[in-house]
Amino acid sequence: MSVFALKIIAVVSMLIDHTGFFLRCKFLLDAQLYTVMRMLGRIAFPIFCFLLANGFDKTSDRSRYLSRLVMFAVISRIPFSLTFSTANYSLSAADGFYFVYPWYWCLLLAVFVCFVWYRTVRPGLSFIWAGAAVLLALLNLSAGGVRLIGRDCDVFYTLAISLAAMSCLDRILPGSAGRKKLIMQLPALALCAALILPHSDYGWLGLLLILMLHMLRSHRPLQAAAIVVWAFAEYILRMQSLQYFIPAALAALPILLYNGRPGRRVQLAFYLFYPLHLAILGLLTLLI
Repeated sequence: MSVFALKIIAVVSMLIDHTGFFLRCKFLLDAQLYTVMRMLGRIAFPIFCFLLANGFDKTSDRSRYLSRLVMFAVISRIPFSLTFSTANYSLSAADGFYFVYPWYWCLLLAVFVCFVWYRTVRPGLSFIWAGAAVLLALLNLSAGGVRLIGRDCDVFYTLAISLAAMSCLDRILPGSAGRKKLIMQLPALALCAALILPHSDYGWLGLLLILMLHMLRSHRPLQAAAIVVWAFAEYILRMQSLQYFIPAALAALPILLYNGRPGRRVQLAFYLFYPLHLAILGLLTLLI
C-alpha cells in the first residue's frame, strides 16, 4: 500500500467524519448513522500522523515542509471554525473580537516566533505565516452571530507543532547538527505548544502519537502497536468509548501494509482538500 493509498483512506475517512458532524448538527441525520460516520472518521488521524512521521524522514527540505503546514493552518482557521463552532448552526455567536490572553503577550509571542522562524527555520517572508498562525490561534472573532474564529484550532496546528518537535528532538540526539538553533527554537516551541496545543485537534495526545511514530520509524510493527496504545488512551481512558477505539486501532492495519512507495504524486491536492471541504461545509452551515 503506497503513500497515495494511505492518503486516500485518511481523506475519505475524514470527509465521512466531518460530514456526519455537519448533518447531525443540522438535524439531518439520526443518532445511529451519525455514530457510524464518526466511528469511520476515527481512522483518519492515526494515518495522518504516520504520514507526517514518514514524510519527515523522506522530505528533502524539512523547513519547507513545516512552512507548508503552518500556511495551511492559517488558511484552514476560518473554515474550521465555521464548521465546528456549534453556535454557527443557530447563528447565536456573541459578536466580538478579542485575544484569549492579553493582546500584548499574544503580539510578543508572535514577534518572537517570527524572529526565531527567520533566524533558524526559513529566511524570507515565510515568517509572516508563522506570526499569523500564532495570532489567529489566540484570537476569537464573531460577527453577525457567526463565529469566524473560535477557540479550537484545526489539525494543521497539531501537525505543525509536532513536526517542529520532531526537528528539535533530532537535534538533541548525539551527533546531530544545528544544536545552536535549539537555544531559540525550544522556547518558541514550548510556548506555542503550551498555549495552542491544548485547543487544537487531538492536542497533547496527538503530539505524543506523532513523536512515538517518529521514534519507532525503523520498526513498523511497533508503530502499529503505538497506534493501538494511543487509541486506547484517547478513546478508552479519556473518552470511555469502545466504539471509537476499535476503528482508531484498526488504522494500524493499512500502516502495516505500507510498501514504502509514494504512489501517485498529487501532494498539493490533499493539502487543499482540508480547507476546501471545510469551507463548503461551513458555508452550508450558514445557508441551510
